[in-house]
Amino acid sequence: MLALCRHALAGALCGLASEEVVDDLKLVLSEVCKNAIEHGYRGGAGTIDIEFRTCPGEFETAVRDHGCGAAWPARTGTGAALLAGLTTRHAVTHPASGGTLVTFARAM
Repeated sequence: MLALCRHALAGALCGLASEEVVDDLKLVLSEVCKNAIEHGYRGGAGTIDIEFRTCPGEFETAVRDHGCGAAWPARTGTGAALLAGLTTRHAVTHPASGGTLVTFARAM
């Protein structure tokens, strides 16, 4: 599943970003999806929604699970480090309907 997510992101960025930016965002997306599986669904089955948006001057990605809404964001860990280091903005919220929504963007 993670390979499909990375492929979709690369396709959405085709012609819009350098290979370095695409690789950075694929890495962040993989980690956020992995965290949704591990923490939101505790390794079990579940749905992850992914949206890509091209906004003025940036590319935004939103990843949402409908799981248990784990205590995100951790101040340490791979996901937090990648979000802080490879994106220009990010947010982690817990919608009232449940789950976790992670939104991140990179300036283009």
